[in-house]
Amino acid sequence: MDLAVATNEKNCLLTEIAAYLDGELKPHEELALEAHVANCKDCLAELNLQKQMLGALDFAFEEKA
Repeated sequence: MDLAVATNEKNCLLTEIAAYLDGELKPHEELALEAHVANCKDCLAELNLQKQMLGALDFAFEEKA
């Protein structure tokens, strides 16, 4: 996955956040994303938002099982 493909005007790694959570990034891409998120409050917020969404989906599907 090319980390330069999905960036905004601040070089934020937007689509890579979902790939990171899904375990789809290569180790060096994970490190790059983690370093970026450590210094970017917008991406940290997006990462946390996506984590919350995944948690809510997991909970919703567990309730129906």
